[in-house]
Amino acid sequence: MIVNPITLTPQISEINGVKSQEIENDALLSDKVSISSKAREIQQERIGVKELAKRVISATPDIRTSNVSEAIQRVKNQSVPEEEVINTVAQRMAKMMGLG
Repeated sequence: MIVNPITLTPQISEINGVKSQEIENDALLSDKVSISSKAREIQQERIGVKELAKRVISATPDIRTSNVSEAIQRVKNQSVPEEEVINTVAQRMAKMMGLG
């Protein structure tokens, strides 16, 4: 099925006194797309933000909430010395920040 634009419909063209061939030729010459420099700039910024998000996500360690909950319970029950937990957490944080 072919759908013609309304301007190419012979009945409407005849009412306006314009031949359909003239309209078709004008339409072929005048169709174009223009993207502003601001739109291009916004698109580049979006790409940059997406790439940054991907890098941050890939660099972020997997946090297992079950392990965190278990560690909190151990500290509360005093089955692990609190100082040991603090030192381990501090060492891991320093390593994640590139300090250790």
